[in-house]
Amino acid sequence: MNNKTLFSAGMAAGPLLMGLAWLQAMTREGFNLVRHPMSSLSLGDLGWIQIANFILAGCLIIGAAVGLKRLMEGPGSTWAPRMLFL
Repeated sequence: MNNKTLFSAGMAAGPLLMGLAWLQAMTREGFNLVRHPMSSLSLGDLGWIQIANFILAGCLIIGAAVGLKRLMEGPGSTWAPRMLFL
């Protein structure tokens, strides 16, 4: 995969994670993202959607770390991708 594509996919991870969580929160009665943690969406019959959301976002961020490692040069090219990965 192209390095810029990997890095761009990682940038999409945050909005995707929050957008899908917001959509799920709107479909659950009594759920409020301000009061309830996002991880509680992984409970119940439709919890698999939030679990898949977490896995997908994690894979996208790992892809961004790989793309960043390939794109960067200089002293930050070692630790910046590692910190993003973690």
